[in-house]
Amino acid sequence: MSHRFGVFAALVVLTTLAKSIVTAETAGWRVVDAYYRFDVPYPKEFTEFLKDMSPREWALDLRLWEKPLAGSAHVYLKNTGTNPLSIEDVEFAGISLKRAIAFSDQDVRREADPASVFFSDLSEAERNKLIAAGDPIWWRARPSRVLPDETCEVTVRFRANPTSGTVKLTINTKDNAPLEVTIPMKPRPRFEYISFSRDLKGITAFCSTVLSKPPQRIFLNGQDITKVCVIRFDPELDVCPVVAKLEVPLKRGSYCCLQAVYPDGSKATELIKVWSDEPAYGIWGGMPGDPNDKETAKRYFADLAAHNINTQMEQIGSACVIEFLKTQEGREYIASLGIRRTVNEYLKQGTTNPYLYFLADEPESADFYVTGVPPQHKMGCLTQGMVNKAQSLHEKDPLTPSAVNINYTFRPHSTYAYGQVPDILMCDPYYQARLSHAYDRSPRRVPLYANASCIYALTCLPRLACMPRPLHMVLYAVSAQSGQGLVKFRFPTPEEKRTEVYYALAGGAKQISFWWYTPTPPGKKGANGCGADQPAAKALWTEIGLLGAEFGTISELIAESCPLDLMVAAATVVGGCKELEPSLWARALLSGIDTLILLCINENLVCDRLGTVYTPIEQADLRVSIPQWLKPKDVFEVTYKGIADVDWSSKKTLDIRLNDTKLTRLIVVTSNPDLRSKLKARYNEKYAAKVAKLLDLG
Repeated sequence: MSHRFGVFAALVVLTTLAKSIVTAETAGWRVVDAYYRFDVPYPKEFTEFLKDMSPREWALDLRLWEKPLAGSAHVYLKNTGTNPLSIEDVEFAGISLKRAIAFSDQDVRREADPASVFFSDLSEAERNKLIAAGDPIWWRARPSRVLPDETCEVTVRFRANPTSGTVKLTINTKDNAPLEVTIPMKPRPRFEYISFSRDLKGITAFCSTVLSKPPQRIFLNGQDITKVCVIRFDPELDVCPVVAKLEVPLKRGSYCCLQAVYPDGSKATELIKVWSDEPAYGIWGGMPGDPNDKETAKRYFADLAAHNINTQMEQIGSACVIEFLKTQEGREYIASLGIRRTVNEYLKQGTTNPYLYFLADEPESADFYVTGVPPQHKMGCLTQGMVNKAQSLHEKDPLTPSAVNINYTFRPHSTYAYGQVPDILMCDPYYQARLSHAYDRSPRRVPLYANASCIYALTCLPRLACMPRPLHMVLYAVSAQSGQGLVKFRFPTPEEKRTEVYYALAGGAKQISFWWYTPTPPGKKGANGCGADQPAAKALWTEIGLLGAEFGTISELIAESCPLDLMVAAATVVGGCKELEPSLWARALLSGIDTLILLCINENLVCDRLGTVYTPIEQADLRVSIPQWLKPKDVFEVTYKGIADVDWSSKKTLDIRLNDTKLTRLIVVTSNPDLRSKLKARYNEKYAAKVAKLLDLG
């Protein structure tokens, strides 16, 4: 499957401003760039996975996967004056979006009020005009208060692409004359992923090529930094890596504007929040206990650390854990174990050091319950509330990124509509729930879920929606789910969870978590978590711990990686002749400029209501067409037992022999001769002892 997903948005051409509107320079602004970003189409072979509608969606029968995708308009403005400037409103089609996208006080229990043009005081003619022009869903200015020399981004998200061929926006500021910008809707390059080094002196970016050419110049906040950048290019690839090494670190929590300028004059431009932490490997839920049961809370967090969990996610559902985290002792205790926490609201500085702010869980699912809005306009009703909440939290605590979790209701359009809202997008595709639903509701679809490959498809879609920001995938770790239309189902097997993690990483996920730990008391309904005292739960929990060792060992490589469309072919020897081995599925990630990660999965397995069966692949040869600039000096495997040698050779292609592939293989190909020793030291320091204990207990 090609990774060429049409990674383009819209080419920027700014027209002369109307006479009644002052120029950007005289208003204290300079237009750095502006473009229309078309939604990047997801691979059509993934469409079948989008057809599993909930009963709520069946009631509306919208079938959004059959509808055209949309896009968003982006304007980048630099404050060229000496005083802060504030953006208060944006007009589209001559109508104020602050007025048009109005809030309702309906309680849909998703951390924000819904907003829609149908809640505004617009006249029917104005509403129809706005909808016909493109039907904007949400807008924002980030940051809304722009200091001198800072750059901000003004964004308007649309339900449908404007048909006029251009987007005209009027940006209203507090103390300055309005700015009018006209943006032609034409293809343009874009960034697929941007990350920052731990010391914030390094930037790793992956951008699309234009006419088989890489960018020539790189700008950071308007400054040409090309001299401190390394740009690598292969004409056979549609993305190229850019690595910048800065003398002065960036400021955490600030917004940086990164630009890539191409030989034909086109640009890729992105405003992104600066932060860099170890990628999350998290768990939701907790261990039941009374509010004052401190020892149970400690035992729970010790269990997380023993299973290589580094982040306590929200939705804890445990009184003892919640109360323990309110204390200084509790926060210091989890910090000593290397565990961070997420929170859903701002807490006074010094009382917590959150890994991220969790804006809401599945807000697009709550879109369905919004009343007073026609069915075809329900999707996205909570986006403006999520935008405003993220903005408010950033103003109070700019150091901490925000995240929102979506569950594919109203997909694929909801994925794109919510994808650019937070700093980190989360998605919960829940493979076992889909398999259970197929048995319960539509048995003919059971073969579609004979393995967990849907996780790859359902990771690629949100990555396209949120790039160049990181994607966090939430995987199922319970034995049953309460609710109408859902039957009780077994725990995920260790084999399923292993392949799910690999599919998610291959699709571009940067973070992983599991829902959830909390065991359900006997005789009660609900999701029985992997912390339950049952053999199947213990086997799953052990596998999560082993996978955590693999993920943690290479997490820094994952944090700086991007899916790469490389030719990776697997073959096996039959009767003395090589034949293709279709059961060995493989994809590649490019990490920085010097390392490839090959993720391989044995698809000769079947999952059903009883469990998982598979047959190992005795021997397979991988042939990889590596990027022209990458000259391998070392090739090795990362497993939960540590670093292992592999049989490899490199001439025009890279050839790797793999013996006895049970389920997955993680192969690292690098031109960095020191990488193996670095990863080995990390594994020995953080994971070796824990893995030994997990294997002994298992």
